[in-house]
Amino acid sequence: MHSCLSKVPIFRHLNPEDMDYIHQFIWPKSFQKGESVLLAGHYTPELLILNRGNIKVFRTTDDGNQQIIRQLAPGDYLGDTAVFAAQAAEYDAIALEDSSFCSLSKSHLHQILEQHPDISIKLLADMSQRLEVAETQLESLGQKSAEQRLLEALRVYSTGQTSFRLPINKKDLASQIGVRPETLSRLLKRLQVNRLIQIDRKIITILSK
Repeated sequence: MHSCLSKVPIFRHLNPEDMDYIHQFIWPKSFQKGESVLLAGHYTPELLILNRGNIKVFRTTDDGNQQIIRQLAPGDYLGDTAVFAAQAAEYDAIALEDSSFCSLSKSHLHQILEQHPDISIKLLADMSQRLEVAETQLESLGQKSAEQRLLEALRVYSTGQTSFRLPINKKDLASQIGVRPETLSRLLKRLQVNRLIQIDRKIITILSK
């Protein structure tokens, strides 16, 4: 599980002795593809750090549609509101493939933070960055065109690579940028016609900087 801790920015700087100390409090949790990781309204007092797999985090709107919040990659985590604010989850999370987590209970995490105040500072910085990203996404939905939102989302999923395989399906991508699936198909074609992207089967290449 050291590999799990080393993927998380807030733990990455720790020396091997500190890693060993934290490791004793970690429990592995595994979920199969399609299995729920968290349910909205349920209180689970633990921090879940993704070690392997792919997790979709979303809210269900009043009309039954899914609004994608974010996609977790190894090193990302869930449960911060539960362990710090004692609040139930306000979102659902589901495994898009077989996935494994490192689990830290609320009490153990608080114990670790008391002994490593520098981790507390890094955790606050990371949570602030996530809040800024969420605010940027809300601003993007209101002020930018659907084509711009799509191109930005593709750049995020590319993680700096020129060519990549989209980690979510097109229905979820459409939900994330606030359009219908049929509109997404038209937008993708438009981006190709304008030579901003190229799609070869499931591989997307971003041509614009």
